Amino acid sequence: MINLLKLENFLKKSSFYVSAAALFSALIFLPNILRPFILGKMFPFQVLVLLLLVIWVVLMIINFQKYRPRFNLLTIAISIFYLAILLSSIFSTLPYRSFWGNAERMEGFISLLHFYFFFLALSSIFWTDKEAIRKITFTSICISFFGAIFPILELFKIISLPAGENLSRPGGVFGNPTFFAGYLMVHLFLIVWYYLNFIKPSQNKEHKNLLIVMGIISLIVFFWVQTRGSILGLGAGLFVSLVLIIFLIPNRKYKKYSALASVIIIILAILFIIFQPKIQQSTISQKISFIGRLSSISLSDTSTRARILNWSRSFNWWKERPIFGYGQDMYYAVFDSHYDANDYALSRERFDRAHNKFFDVLVMNGIVGFLAYLFLIGVVFYLIFLKIKRSEALKEKMSWIFIFGLFVAYLVHNFFVFDTPANSIFFFFFLAFINLNTYDLKKKEISETAKKEMPAVKYSLKTAFDGLDWMIIVLILIFASFIFYHIDAKPYQAAKMLYEANSIDPRDLEGRFNVFQKAVDLNTFINTEIKKPWADYFFSYLIYSSRGQIESKKESVVKAYEQIKSNLISGYQHEPMIDFYIYLSYVASQMAQQPFFSQEEKDRYFAETEQYFNFIIEKYPKRSDVILQSAFSQPTEEKAIAVLNQILERTPKYGLAWWTKAVFLIKNNKASEEEIYTVINKAFENGYEFSIDDQNNAMMTIIPMLSSLRQKGKIFELIDQGIIEAEEKLKDKKLNAFERSIQLNKVRGLIDLAILIETSDLPKDPAHLEKTIAYLEKADQYQ
Repeated sequence: MINLLKLENFLKKSSFYVSAAALFSALIFLPNILRPFILGKMFPFQVLVLLLLVIWVVLMIINFQKYRPRFNLLTIAISIFYLAILLSSIFSTLPYRSFWGNAERMEGFISLLHFYFFFLALSSIFWTDKEAIRKITFTSICISFFGAIFPILELFKIISLPAGENLSRPGGVFGNPTFFAGYLMVHLFLIVWYYLNFIKPSQNKEHKNLLIVMGIISLIVFFWVQTRGSILGLGAGLFVSLVLIIFLIPNRKYKKYSALASVIIIILAILFIIFQPKIQQSTISQKISFIGRLSSISLSDTSTRARILNWSRSFNWWKERPIFGYGQDMYYAVFDSHYDANDYALSRERFDRAHNKFFDVLVMNGIVGFLAYLFLIGVVFYLIFLKIKRSEALKEKMSWIFIFGLFVAYLVHNFFVFDTPANSIFFFFFLAFINLNTYDLKKKEISETAKKEMPAVKYSLKTAFDGLDWMIIVLILIFASFIFYHIDAKPYQAAKMLYEANSIDPRDLEGRFNVFQKAVDLNTFINTEIKKPWADYFFSYLIYSSRGQIESKKESVVKAYEQIKSNLISGYQHEPMIDFYIYLSYVASQMAQQPFFSQEEKDRYFAETEQYFNFIIEKYPKRSDVILQSAFSQPTEEKAIAVLNQILERTPKYGLAWWTKAVFLIKNNKASEEEIYTVINKAFENGYEFSIDDQNNAMMTIIPMLSSLRQKGKIFELIDQGIIEAEEKLKDKKLNAFERSIQLNKVRGLIDLAILIETSDLPKDPAHLEKTIAYLEKADQYQ
């Protein structure tokens, strides 16, 4: 016979450890799978939430009244928001993607449901357990501290740097400094809350010192990360907290100090805005990196302009599907279908999010989702404010003022970015934290006398499981196992296979293809993200093959091409992303350049390339950034120039297309210097900036061409013209910084071109080398 009282206690303790482990999953990354910083967190979190749900269900079977979900105001607000997401997923332009999401963001409805159940389970299991709430909160603070010391360990080379990590702005276990900073920021406020509530001046000295050390180190790492949106969020949250202290705290000393601190913040903010250009150029800005980052905030900044443009476009896109939006996780499709290469000078990045949580919700979930999100935010603010008003102790009241500041800081941070799994784990824990700490607010309205007269709540405890209970438990375990296999185990296996495929010798075409195909055959929601790197690998393989750097067999290459083509076409039919046809066109164009094919076979692959590019042009006429590659698949320079002219006719402000045209004009050796210079000038006027290490596929194709462009000093004549023009313009001291930057970039771009030519494998001309050095010295004068 099972002792249900002991089982209840065991399950209650287990739920605490499982919840703590779920919070810790925010720090997990798995380097041997696809998207190690996203899937590496979500797979463990989803499994732990599933386990927590099983425990919760068994606890409800033991004592339903005690562990049942409480549909209070906050729970209702979250449920309404989730209902809005569900409706937007049902009416999505692509329901499959909206429900399942993808590996890069893990924000499909099914993944988001885990956060909802995490909130419900925490709120229900620990409904009146104040000590458990305190311990879980302290656990979250400790987890954040472990995340904070990670880059410190990297700095001292105690642990190795993850791929892509940069210690000038560390991303730590998040792989991205922006999301890392947001996570640290909210925990800084939580540390203050915990300190004010649980640290007594005469007690817990070790606990107090530990908390102070964790807070100081976390703050230092936070500024080290240098995320501007998070720094603004921290400042806004702190300022709002100080203002609330002035109006809500009766203690005069606290009012006085808070007023003084608020005035100092306002004065510093005003001075910073006024003297921002000088601060940006000062030695302080260079020595203290986070001040340099802050001082770089400007409406003319490329990143800022791109985001503001994207917010504006997002609002216009929303008006096309205003009720339920385009569907959860569908922002990428909206961007792809609307992006115009004419905006190249303002926005070169492909956005799969608006980089603003509010616009994300508006576009993906429509006005219904947006209003539900605002209602949720309003309920949270209301409950925190009510907690502040009803708190009797001074320190408790102040602690909740800082929780109010925490939520303000979080929303300001999210005005410039979006949530990732790690940040969402904290956010839904935070909602449960609010729920568990405000459940008794209504009781505060009841007088102490009335409270004494109220009978104590008695929960009926079962003495044994009956047949129906066992049946429910068995069914829950079977269902949980099914969910675990399809949502976690299979996708994890596929993600791991992708890593294994990339570990195989790149010359082993058949070996890699076999592993890629096995991963795809598992038929998981990450298939799209398996097929893209698969196609990318084959594209690179064909480039090396065409250059003779890899020995390849015609039969193997043809078989591989048909296999990848079939997978990409089926991928588009399943999820119509432009990426599939981009890869089809790129791969087909490289097939046309393989040396072992006859001219007839090359023509056939060239015709396929044209077919795929025409499909892209038909579906996405303004995506010249994608279509540009078609110029490089043309058999002659004349035809390439004709394609570029068509692109420029559709998108005349696309700077890279002008630059590419200049390259082909030089290579064709028929245009005059004046014509070439005019085209190059057009490129710079439309925002093009020359970069040797540009990762754009089109640039990677241009680079080898540039190595053969030296034609009797002709390029140096162009540079001369650029410098002469630059000198004339730069003499005007009234020229604003933006125009000055454009002019300098033009000169620099031409000089970089000369350097590239001089460092090529062609025979060196000492006179040209001397000129290149002279140009470098000349350009230094403009710095």
